[in-house]
Amino acid sequence: MISTHSEPHQPPAPATFDEFPNATADDIGAVSLGRALRQIPNINPQLLSMLLEHYEHRTERRGAGFTQATRWLAERINRPRSARDAREIAEHEPDQLLQTLREFHPLTDGQAILCDLLRQLIEVRESSAPELNPIAPEKLKIGTCPLAEQFFLEIACDRIRRGGRVNVICTDDGQPLLLEKRGLGDEHSALAIAPVRVYGIELPAGALIGLDYDDAILQSAPDTANARGKCLNVKDIRCFRFLRLTTLVAAPNTRARVFSSHFDQQVQNALFLPDTAEIATLAQFAKRQVASERTV
Repeated sequence: MISTHSEPHQPPAPATFDEFPNATADDIGAVSLGRALRQIPNINPQLLSMLLEHYEHRTERRGAGFTQATRWLAERINRPRSARDAREIAEHEPDQLLQTLREFHPLTDGQAILCDLLRQLIEVRESSAPELNPIAPEKLKIGTCPLAEQFFLEIACDRIRRGGRVNVICTDDGQPLLLEKRGLGDEHSALAIAPVRVYGIELPAGALIGLDYDDAILQSAPDTANARGKCLNVKDIRCFRFLRLTTLVAAPNTRARVFSSHFDQQVQNALFLPDTAEIATLAQFAKRQVASERTV
């Protein structure tokens, strides 16, 4: 009799997999960074599988290895800095890890951003970017699927769907910092339109940020110029949480290579101009929305 008992699934050892074995694919996602880090003993196998774009990360839910790596980093960036950060990247090898990151030569802007975030986890760097504070100690109930950019891409072209609202969160001096969408997919999902810091680590414009605040503050907040949202101060926000990097962190001419299968999903699902929208356009949109409020 043939047994119907199936063996428990044994996932392959991530460190041995390389979705792109050819040298010509070094510029896909963070593959070349993964290959550099693979030479370090005790490198985190989970992180390495993401950097090498193992197929288990190139799914409808996760997007791409590059995208998943930014979620992995977010979990560590959202907590106070400690020696634990370096250990979780490469156990017992902090010096070799730092040297490898310092000497790494990125092939795309995406690789440079990811390498920089890893360096900041283990090496303090000065930054003048505004600090988001406090950080939510636990995950917020906000989705981070590969299509989370959908409404921000539309907002970049001044398109806000019926029932949707877009709030602008500003610094004390009135500079737009975050764009939050309401009534458009997951609530309290915001996009950084300028660099921000989380526990001292500088995140680039294009980072996806979760917000938590009392909706009662919206009643007294001034309207945006198009009356389709409110102008809020960062101090109005109860807490923040870094979720992941969006495809908008990469320049249009590198976006398809940096986000690979994640970007392909956006194209296949007919998202609005995923290959040309720029974070600078969203920053300009935000400035127009707060301009009238500044003159009051």
